Amino acid sequence: LNQIKADAYHAGLSDSQRTDVQTKWITDKIKVVCATIAFGMGIDKPDVRFVIHYSLPKSIEGFYQEAGRAGRDGEKAQCLLYYSYKDMHRIRSMIEFGNDKGSPEAIKTHIDNLWRIVSFCENKTECRRTMLLNYFGEKFDRSQCRSRPGTTCDNCSTQGEFKSVDMTTLSKEVIKFISEKCGNVTNNSWATNFTANHVIDVCKGSENQKIKSSGHNSSNLHGQAKHFSRSDVERLIRKLTVEGYLDEIHVPSRDGIVHAYIKTGPLAPQLMSGNAKIELAMLSSSKTTAAAASTTSETDDSEISEIEDNCYLALLEKVKELALERKVNSNSIMNTEALKSMSRKMPTSEEDMLKIVGVTKANFDRYGVILLEIIEGYAAAKDVVLSERAIASVAETGFAGEDDAATPGWMMARSSESPYFTAASSMVSAGVKRKGSFRAKGNRAKRPRKRKTAAAAAKTGTKSKLAAFKAKVSSPKKGGGRGRGFIPLPSRR
Repeated sequence: LNQIKADAYHAGLSDSQRTDVQTKWITDKIKVVCATIAFGMGIDKPDVRFVIHYSLPKSIEGFYQEAGRAGRDGEKAQCLLYYSYKDMHRIRSMIEFGNDKGSPEAIKTHIDNLWRIVSFCENKTECRRTMLLNYFGEKFDRSQCRSRPGTTCDNCSTQGEFKSVDMTTLSKEVIKFISEKCGNVTNNSWATNFTANHVIDVCKGSENQKIKSSGHNSSNLHGQAKHFSRSDVERLIRKLTVEGYLDEIHVPSRDGIVHAYIKTGPLAPQLMSGNAKIELAMLSSSKTTAAAASTTSETDDSEISEIEDNCYLALLEKVKELALERKVNSNSIMNTEALKSMSRKMPTSEEDMLKIVGVTKANFDRYGVILLEIIEGYAAAKDVVLSERAIASVAETGFAGEDDAATPGWMMARSSESPYFTAASSMVSAGVKRKGSFRAKGNRAKRPRKRKTAAAAAKTGTKSKLAAFKAKVSSPKKGGGRGRGFIPLPSRR
C-alpha cells in the first residue's frame, strides 16, 4: 500500500521459509516483519527502529524482551503497544480452556502474569520506564524520561493532563450492587451472570430492555455515574477488577464462545469496611501539560538538521549496498554510530575521518573514499546555508567601518564553526569556500536563490525519516533481579 516491503513470520511456515524471511530482513531486502512470538529471541539486528505490539503480550517479561529488540545500536527507537481490555479475555480463555492449559498452578501463574501486564497498560500516570525497571528490581528517575523529548513515554508526555479523583464512594456502590445481584465467583447461574458492560450501563443510567427486565433501573447504583464519561466508568470497573475488588468468571457456551461475567473479588470486604481508597486518574479540565512544555527544549536548526539527516541516510544506504554486494552484515562495513558522526562532522580527508570513533585505518582503506565522495555534496550544501546566514547577519548589522578594522571580521568567527571557509581580511563580505579533497560527480550544490533550496541540494533521492509515534520509548537495559515492584499482585485467590 505504502511501498514498504514486508513479510510474515510464524510457526506455520517451514524452516526454510522462516530462514528466508529472517535473512531478507537482516539484509534490509524487506523493512518490516509481521511476526508472532515464533520470531526468535536471538535477533542480531541492531538498527531496529520500531517494535509494534498489535495486541496485548502475555506478560511483563514477554513485553520487555520483545520491546528490547529495538534500538540496540544506541539510536532512538520507538515501541508502540495497541491495547484493549478484550485482549485479556481472549488470552485468559486460551489459558483456562486451551488444549495445553497445564496444571492448576501453571494456570494461576499465567493468569497472574496477565493481570500484571493489564495493570501496566491501564496505568495512565506512572512513567513506563519506571514501572518496567521497578518490576525487575531497578530504580529509575522519572525526570530522565521527561528530559529526552525524542523518547519520552506516553504517560510522561501527558503528565499534568490527568488528575486523581476519589472514586471510593461510587466503587462501594458498584461492589454492593454486584454483591447483591451477581454474587462472588462461586455463583454461576443464569440469574446471577451479568457482564461488566451491563454494570456500566446501570452506572450510566441506561434504560435498555435488559436493565428494565432485571429491575436494575430501580437499584441505588442506577445513574450514579451519569456525569462521568463512559470510558472513565469502564476504566473504573477495570481498575477494581485488576486490583482484586472485583473478579470475572469465564463461562463457555454450547457453541464454544466464552463469556465473561462480573463478580465480587477477594478484596471487596476490605473496601466495604473502609480500609481501602480508590482513586482514578481522569483527564483534567485543562489540557495544558507540563510535559508538553518540556518538549520544546529541542532547538536543533531544522535546515542544517535536514542536510545532516539526508547525509546520514545516503551513507547508510551506501553501506547497506556494499554489505549486500559482499554478503556481510552492514555493521562490518561501518557501524551506524560512526555514520551518524560523519553526517554531523562531515570530514573532508582521511585524517578527519580517522578521528571519528569507530573508523579504523582498515575500513577507511576499503570504503573511506566512497563515503567521502557522498559526504562532499552534503558538506557543500551545508556550506551554502552557513554562508548565506553569515551574509544576512552582516546585512542586518552593517559592514565593519574603519574604526572596526582591528576587530576580527564575521568570517573569522564563522570559520571556527565550519571547515569549509577560509578567513581573509580582504574578503570579509564574501568568504572563500575550501574545496574538498574528494569530488562527487554531479553532487556539488550550487548557491541557491532561497534558503529552502540549500537543504534540497543535499537530497539525493533518499526518503525522509518516518514520523515519530506518539508513544516513544528507548530500548530498556537488561534488568537486575526480579521483584514485584510497581505491580504488587493483589491476593486475588
